[in-house]
Amino acid sequence: MLAEELPLNETFTSFQGEGPYAGNLAFFVRLGHCNLHCPVCDSKPTWDTSQYSLDETCPPTDMVEVRHKAKLSKARFLILTGGEPLIWQARPAFTKFFNIPRMKTHVETNGTLAPLVRTMEGIEHFTVSPKLSTMGAADPRKRRINPEALERFRELAESGRACFKFVVATPFDLDEVREFARLYKMTPDSVWIMPEGTDADVLIERQQELAERAARMKFNFSTRLHILNKQR
Repeated sequence: MLAEELPLNETFTSFQGEGPYAGNLAFFVRLGHCNLHCPVCDSKPTWDTSQYSLDETCPPTDMVEVRHKAKLSKARFLILTGGEPLIWQARPAFTKFFNIPRMKTHVETNGTLAPLVRTMEGIEHFTVSPKLSTMGAADPRKRRINPEALERFRELAESGRACFKFVVATPFDLDEVREFARLYKMTPDSVWIMPEGTDADVLIERQQELAERAARMKFNFSTRLHILNKQR
């Protein structure tokens, strides 16, 4: 790839569907490649070479052009997602998303890679989604959990620049989140619970099952607006 290029799966303008910024109009940049292999991932074209040719699903793309599209979108936020976008943070092209006039740039990450100093300077907010035993079952714990990176994100969370979002399917998963948060000293107000589901009916059922229990644990709770807005 050239210096100004990164592998790009797609761009689109929509409402942020989940987490603390849900409902805000955003321009999404979905970059290719990931260092994890989650069985329930809804973005497998960004990494799953057993099903896709990444040369076709994530071709090298000029990020100067992507930055221009973002500015034209009139969205208030730019969301870097993937895949795992922080794989590319050392490349010059990654900085094209910093300091875009009238836009705030956020990153959605699996929390295995610590942000570089220049990344922390250029990104306003990080949504960190560690993969616990159910969601990250395809990878060993030592691959999906990086204590040093989590400590960096915890420090950012203390200043309001990061949060931890856990995708859960069962009450058992919630118990694991509580223990994980205790182990890595995450305050409950920095933790968001999001039910797993790519179908509206499944999502609603799990919300009803999990929301009250999450509240008792003093965690935040998020639905997935982009799933609920699909035609049922």
